Amino acid sequence: MKRSPYVRFASRNKGEEKPFRFDLKIVIFSIALVILAADIFGLYPHAEFNYITNFILFTVFFTAVYFIDLKKTTLGGRAVNRMNYGLGLMFLTLACVSGGISSPLKWLVMVLIIMILTARDFKAGMIMAAAMLAVFIKDRDKFTQQDVFMFAVIAGFAAVTYFRNVKSGNIPGAETLKLVETDKDSRHFKTVIYNLLESLLLLYHDILKPVSLLYFIRDEQRGGIFALTMSVSTKESEVIKDYSFDIKEGLLGAALNKNMFFPFDAKGARMPYYSEKVEVKTAATIPVVLNRTIGAVVIDFDREINDEKENIKEKLKDLCGEIVSIMELYDINYKVITKEQRVSRMYEINEKLNLMEGKSGLMRDFLNEIRSFDIYSGYLAEYNPEDNTFEVSESFNYPSTVKGTKFNARENEFLRYLMHTGKSIVIDNAAKKNIPLNFNRLNLDKNLISLLKHGDSVYGFMKLDKEKGYVFPEFEIRTLEMMLSRITVMLENAALYEKIKKQAYHDGLTGLLNHLTFQEKLRESLEKKNKGEIRCVSLCVLDIDFFKKFNDSFGHEEGDRVLKKMAVMLADFEKRYERTYCARYGGEEFVFVLENYDIYSAIKIADDMRKYSEANLKGGNEKEKRPIYVSIGVTSYPEFARDPRELFKNADEALYLAKEEGRNRVKSTLDMKKVERRKR
Repeated sequence: MKRSPYVRFASRNKGEEKPFRFDLKIVIFSIALVILAADIFGLYPHAEFNYITNFILFTVFFTAVYFIDLKKTTLGGRAVNRMNYGLGLMFLTLACVSGGISSPLKWLVMVLIIMILTARDFKAGMIMAAAMLAVFIKDRDKFTQQDVFMFAVIAGFAAVTYFRNVKSGNIPGAETLKLVETDKDSRHFKTVIYNLLESLLLLYHDILKPVSLLYFIRDEQRGGIFALTMSVSTKESEVIKDYSFDIKEGLLGAALNKNMFFPFDAKGARMPYYSEKVEVKTAATIPVVLNRTIGAVVIDFDREINDEKENIKEKLKDLCGEIVSIMELYDINYKVITKEQRVSRMYEINEKLNLMEGKSGLMRDFLNEIRSFDIYSGYLAEYNPEDNTFEVSESFNYPSTVKGTKFNARENEFLRYLMHTGKSIVIDNAAKKNIPLNFNRLNLDKNLISLLKHGDSVYGFMKLDKEKGYVFPEFEIRTLEMMLSRITVMLENAALYEKIKKQAYHDGLTGLLNHLTFQEKLRESLEKKNKGEIRCVSLCVLDIDFFKKFNDSFGHEEGDRVLKKMAVMLADFEKRYERTYCARYGGEEFVFVLENYDIYSAIKIADDMRKYSEANLKGGNEKEKRPIYVSIGVTSYPEFARDPRELFKNADEALYLAKEEGRNRVKSTLDMKKVERRKR
């Protein structure tokens, strides 16, 4: 009769009587209870362990702990618990035999309890601590101060562990909403899948009787590379566990390229997945297909299989079908767990975002954290409503040169859509679309662009990128938008702060620094000179000539416009020359400070201002336009002044001299000295 390749599980009707079955677990549990009872009541032999015996036992203990920790993922939680209980009971018994509470082996039990508590297994730790106390309590008259201290340490550590985990939501039943720890579940599920595949290969190896039956999984990151995942072989020690092959190369690649069950003569050939030559006469490959080729099965025999070829083909097709079913199950579970992990991670990131850190700190935290979601690069571009542009202010994984780049909201189709709808945009195949927002980076395949907007106010947009092979799932987009809303609040607060700061430090009409801020900055400039950071500080005091006539002839509104034009000119000169700043001192009077410019350089720049104003600035109305003339007084520190007050006084006197001599001119402390010499 033909044997079926499928594994069938026996079933029992509800009404059937369950037959007696020997249960090894119950026997082991009963033996453990008997040993513990013997320890508690002192029913054990006594022996003295010397230093060598104790050293060996200490070595055995820590070796066992190491291997339990090493294999905990594969073993699973229950098996680890049982092994810890067994290890604890064994060394508790050895401690009783070798002196009870006086035995140095008691410290090993204490170490084990603390390690279990550290691993957040509170229940197991408390059971073992209770057993330890029950065993040693009969020797309480022998307790030393160290012994009392040992139990106090265990109790204190247990309390700290318990309350810490309750606070973070890690103790079952704690009144705290907690996200599922999917990492652990994912590892356990992988173990289940691995065990299923192993059982499947063992079954088919038993049916087909080959030398080796091997399963390779296609590496999605490397395309045509197939990596050995599992093997069952009569020559297991010869199989290279980390072997992989390229579908474009070699014997296996050529066979698998046939894209079907393909047997071939292997006599005299060395199969590449063996470390030594293993005698093989026939081999075959067959692809594992789930929408696309996800893996391959390779089988080899030490016999001819001509008469068995059809049977082997059918069996391998069945095997591939079983593998596909298992991999589908794994794929579904992996997607669910991955989604859970991402939601959990995004929740953590959202909690971490601290609005009090300010823009740079918040953006640094956000951009660093979201890398764990396959986000390759990104940047923040802030909106300037005055010229309807977005300017890149923060970025990661982009060249530093992108900072400061501006995009016009009207000229870019994506930004136009963003401004019009306010909705996030996901761009697929971005590299092929030559999007200016990507700065010609060809590896960027997916873009998420989200507008940072609150009410009617736009503050900027955030652009996040993924490489080919990655996507932006809907739930991820929504969660990212939730986090970006916090960045919007931060930008809104920053804008409000800048507005308040500007009102505090700047003149309301012209936007230049106000009188008080100028005085403070001038003191700072002189301190820089006193510390040797700069050579000198020059000061220009400017006054608009005949300003009262603008007000009288054209009205105060035109007078305000004249002041604004003067402010724009000074701001432009500030941009032209490094280490300079300007302010409105009061009325029609302005100041211009030049750090590291001597009086001669300052006179030259002041005269350029005067000429520019005369040639380009005009005030008046449609019927009459008048040039805006300016008189300027110049001085310098420390050559012509000892402190800020004297510096301003000397510049003001030079300005007065310019007014006296006919206006629309520049005068300096040097000119004042000439006048003084003439008077003498």
